Amino acid sequence: MHKGTITMVAIALALAGCGGGGNGGGSNAPVTMTRDATVGAPYGSAGPHSCPNRKEPADGAPSPEQAAAYATCHLEGESSQMLYLVDKVVVTDVGKARTYNPLESVMSQIDVDRPVYAIRGSYDGYQCRQISTSTVVDMGPKYQKGANCNLYRNVDAKGDCYVDTFGDWHCTMVDTNSKMVRDDAPAPG
Repeated sequence: MHKGTITMVAIALALAGCGGGGNGGGSNAPVTMTRDATVGAPYGSAGPHSCPNRKEPADGAPSPEQAAAYATCHLEGESSQMLYLVDKVVVTDVGKARTYNPLESVMSQIDVDRPVYAIRGSYDGYQCRQISTSTVVDMGPKYQKGANCNLYRNVDAKGDCYVDTFGDWHCTMVDTNSKMVRDDAPAPG
C-alpha cells in the first residue's frame, strides 16, 4: 500500500469515529429534551426536563454533551413537594469503558453486558418550594416567585453513565461537597 493510500484510509477511519480518543464510535447525535410546564407551574418554573429518547449512542461512550443531557433528565424532577432543577450542566470528561461492579454502585436495570463510563463535571442545582397562593397566610418572601429556590453549586461532580436492559442511557453526577450559595434564588430557565 502506498503512503497516500494509508493516509486516506486513516482519515476515513478517523471521520468514521475509529481510532484513538473520541467516544469509541458512538453517535454524537444531540439528545432531545422536553419540559413539563404543568409540573413547573406551581413553582414558577418551566418545569423539569425529560429525555423521551435515550437510545444514542447505540454503541461506544456518550459524548460529553449527551452525558450532560442524560444527567439533566436524571437529576430533575418533583419529590416531596419540592422541585429539583439543574442549570449550567457541563460534563468535562467521559472516562474509558469499564465493566459494571455491583459492589461499587447500584444501577437500576443495568445491562451488565454493556460498559459503564465514569463522568465528571459541574452544575448548578436548584431545590424549589411551591409558590404560595394563600391570601390568608403570608408565607414570606421565600415562597414568592423569583425567590423560592435554594441554589447549590456543584463544581466537582462525579458520576456514571450506563445503558439499561431496554437500551436506554442513564447518567448521573453528584458533588459530595456541594455548597448552598443562595436560599432565595429564582427558578432557572
